Amino acid sequence: MSNDSYVVERDIGQALWQDRRPLLGRLDMELTERCNNNCIHCCINLPADDQAARERELSTAQIIAILTEAASLGCMTVRYTGGEPLLREDFEELYLFARRLGLKVLLFTKSCPHPPPCPLPLPTLREGGG
Repeated sequence: MSNDSYVVERDIGQALWQDRRPLLGRLDMELTERCNNNCIHCCINLPADDQAARERELSTAQIIAILTEAASLGCMTVRYTGGEPLLREDFEELYLFARRLGLKVLLFTKSCPHPPPCPLPLPTLREGGG
């Protein structure tokens, strides 16, 4: 039996990055400390309407700059966490921007930005991949 095979094994990291690995593989971003639940197990659960917490959040422009820098360092995945990241009014913009950069977006959410019952008003995500 011949050793000639049409299957060639390659390390994906090597194929994408030639002789080097990306400087940053994954980025975790806590978008907010605010949450509309008060889970007993959670230590990041400031009220959804907490103005002081909102003022401490990074601006949309700051997050976009961080995402852009992360992508330039080879980042392939961003994980949005919180509090409840869906409470941010700019969540859809941040999601779509990350997708347009080619980033895989992971979302840690309870999927309920409003008090129960939760009509899931997730962004429409019409463009930029879903």
